[in-house]
Amino acid sequence: MQPSSMGSFGKLSAEVRLLIWEQSLSDGSTSIMATSRAIYEDIGSRLYNTMDIHLYPVYNKPWMWVTCRRLRLSWPFGNRNGCSCDLVQNMPHDKINLTINVYAPDPQNRFQVILLWMKIQALVDILRAAPASKSIEIKLRPGSGNSWKLDTANTREDLGSRLEYGQDAIFVLFCGLRNVRSITLPHARITTPQKNPGLDALVTDIGFTFDPELDRLPEQTASILRLERFATWSESPIREAPHRTIKTIRLYPNTIAIHDPALSKVHLRHKLFDILNLITLHDPSKERYTKWTYPTWQDWLTAYPDGIHELSEELLRAESQISSAKMRIRTPHLFDGIPSKWRKRIKVWRLMEAHNGRICEHRPR
Repeated sequence: MQPSSMGSFGKLSAEVRLLIWEQSLSDGSTSIMATSRAIYEDIGSRLYNTMDIHLYPVYNKPWMWVTCRRLRLSWPFGNRNGCSCDLVQNMPHDKINLTINVYAPDPQNRFQVILLWMKIQALVDILRAAPASKSIEIKLRPGSGNSWKLDTANTREDLGSRLEYGQDAIFVLFCGLRNVRSITLPHARITTPQKNPGLDALVTDIGFTFDPELDRLPEQTASILRLERFATWSESPIREAPHRTIKTIRLYPNTIAIHDPALSKVHLRHKLFDILNLITLHDPSKERYTKWTYPTWQDWLTAYPDGIHELSEELLRAESQISSAKMRIRTPHLFDGIPSKWRKRIKVWRLMEAHNGRICEHRPR
């Protein structure tokens, strides 16, 4: 590579250029790499050699850390929405050796286990959306006074069959990566992973166990995590809710029969989400909705700064009354600009008010 092909940067020493690249990439933007092929190669050979992702089971730490081994760079992401930056989504996964460092939770703290599960699930979704990945290595790191205990497993099937609900469960998600040339798990190495229906059912089963636990956890941090879950559903309505739950009910009836046979927990969770979502969207200062947009994470945090309390029928009734009061002060142009699927939901909320909070099936004539 000729230094002159980088323009004025080619006149600088490699050490000075390295300082410039580190400063330019410090905010997570890789736009400087699009200026020329020479600059891309000079940065990319260092940036994409080996990258580390760090996942902690503690909520007051960044949601995820990304570090580069050959550049003095690290990027903290406060929540899962921050991982949509081009550094994570647009990196050439087929050229990167990626190491994911997972720090041990307290096995007696269910919140830490559930939080780590949600972080890994979101990260796996990002990696699944990538065209292909060269290699991924999972490393178990000790946490704050905690260490990992994992049975030896030689294959993905062994890992699944020996699984117990707890800290080991979170690694089943990594076994579901199917667009990776090779993935190295503790005590196991998988080359070109293939789709495994049994593994998908196991992931669904664990998720159906963790969701009700998160609904009931009393800690303040759990309230914020419930808020983050609803905000994620709101920003990704097709991906997360309620369509994902409907698909689960259809594909895995045995899981439903074990964990929620009457679907009462799912019903409560989604009814409350619908009502809170409406309150978050509602702006009584406007005559009508001029442009319909789904609420962002910041919208949810502004509306519910203390998070979402433990899910219960009492909370549902209280929020239903708030929703009904806000709906009554709307103008007749309430539906202007609202997508049809949300109009139907608002009609259901009005039916709830008319029937003292009881949902009845409404069939158009």
